[in-house]
Amino acid sequence: GMDELFYSGSRVVYEETGLYPPLHPRCGCAVQYIEVEAPKPFMRGVDVTKEYIDNATPGVGTVELEDGYEEATHKAEIETAEWLHKNLGGNIRLLHESNEQRVKTADYLWRDKLWDLKSVTSEKAANSAIRYGLHQIEENPGGIILNYGECDIRLALLNSFIEKRMQWYQRPHADILVLSRGELLEALRYGK
Repeated sequence: GMDELFYSGSRVVYEETGLYPPLHPRCGCAVQYIEVEAPKPFMRGVDVTKEYIDNATPGVGTVELEDGYEEATHKAEIETAEWLHKNLGGNIRLLHESNEQRVKTADYLWRDKLWDLKSVTSEKAANSAIRYGLHQIEENPGGIILNYGECDIRLALLNSFIEKRMQWYQRPHADILVLSRGELLEALRYGK
């Protein structure tokens, strides 16, 4: 660092020699200053639950299936899309899976953004669910829907897992919606 002391490279003794070389006669060491971009501070999630509720248009819009969508294998996605439409409104398009091996796609196009549904049963499960979901929506991020079904959850504990995961992700631009027992418990916004 610019203000750190210069140390010899000897494996036996690391001798402090001051702020700059030379270190010894005919020393070939030099100082080069490199300008780096300061790391951006992590933006904590902002609770936007009220915004979602205030801007809700229940029942307005459509729910449609993309061509080739397999209804039989996507019951949870369809039920959640119907819940979103009934409670928050908007046009929702259920997207079919990619035919390419190891290529994952988002579950929905909702409000012109990509969304991914993750059915989870514990607070800790949010970590990997969000990790995979963020990759599935990164082309046009809307968010991740964590649906806990009928499970009881502790929001404080869940939020600690969400914060850690979003802090590790390089481009955290997404909303995280938490559903449980048919209710929107919270909506958190990151980086928007």
